[in-house]
Amino acid sequence: TVALFLLLRALRGARARLAFVGLVIIGLVDLAARLLNLPLTTLLFRGLFLTSVVVVLLAFQDDLKRFFERLAVSVLGRKSGRPRPVPLVAARLGDKVVVSTVRSDSQWFANLEAEPTVSVRLFGRDRAAAATTSRGPLNLAVLELAR
Repeated sequence: TVALFLLLRALRGARARLAFVGLVIIGLVDLAARLLNLPLTTLLFRGLFLTSVVVVLLAFQDDLKRFFERLAVSVLGRKSGRPRPVPLVAARLGDKVVVSTVRSDSQWFANLEAEPTVSVRLFGRDRAAAATTSRGPLNLAVLELAR
C-alpha cells in the first residue's frame, strides 16, 4: 500500500499521468490477448509494453531521481552512543522521508528504534528528523524532517 501511495503521489503531473495510463492500456491489451490465446497479438503488445516502459523510464529519469533520493541517515549507536551515518535510498514526500529494509537484523534499524531522533543529510545539508518505525516483512521507517 505504501508503494501504491507513493506511485499515485508521484503521478500528480499531467504528463506523468498520461504516460502511466498509456502503459496500463498497453498492459491490459497484452493481458486480454494472452487470455484470448492470440499469440501474435500477445507478442506484439508484450514487446510494445517493454519498449514503452524503457522509454518512460528514460523520459522521466530526472523525476525518478528526485523521487528516489539517496541520502545519509545518522543514527546513534545503541552501545557506543556515537553517530553512525548510513547511506540509503529513500522516497520523499514533502517533509517525510520513507526508508525500509527487509533484513530483520539491520543494525541501523535497531539503532533507529532505540533512538528515533536522527540527522538526515539531504542535498548536502544536514536536517534533524524524528523517526517512526514499524517492523514486519518490510521494516519501514518514516522520518519527519524538522522545518
